[in-house]
Amino acid sequence: MARSVNFVWNFVHELSQRSIKERGVFLSAFDMHPYTKGVGK
Repeated sequence: MARSVNFVWNFVHELSQRSIKERGVFLSAFDMHPYTKGVGK
């Protein structure tokens, strides 16, 4: 289970870094929701 959590954490971190680099905006939890939808299934 820890591996799954780490995978999602790394994905969200990479997504945040990319957003900051390209747009200069930090993503909120509301912005990340569509990208992580269905991860818990």
